Amino acid sequence: MGSVQNLVDHVLQPIVGNYFRNSAQEYTVLDFLSARSERQQEATGHIRKAISAYDVQALDTLIGDITPPEQLMVTQTDRKIAEEQRKTYEIQQMAQEQRQELVRATAMANIQQDMVQSEQGCRLLI
Repeated sequence: MGSVQNLVDHVLQPIVGNYFRNSAQEYTVLDFLSARSERQQEATGHIRKAISAYDVQALDTLIGDITPPEQLMVTQTDRKIAEEQRKTYEIQQMAQEQRQELVRATAMANIQQDMVQSEQGCRLLI
């Protein structure tokens, strides 16, 4: 049991701690939260590689709850709302463009129909 505890205390904890300290320098809290699954995959790969030197196999690495400051969560929520509003605007804009195209196509069809009727009317007069 002592060797497992030594492995945890002297190898695993420093590897995991250093990985997340280094990651904290590369990502903002909001970036880390928004790409949490990617960060977890990166951590899994890094930790597997690091502890394989000790002939230990890592099955998975899980990131526990992250509780950032309240103001950061407000910022994250505001960003999500703004992104959803942008997507909604783009969809509405595309729908409007499609409606305009339909109106143009309908108008052209009506003009063509009027032209055919006019041509037929002219033939009858001749």
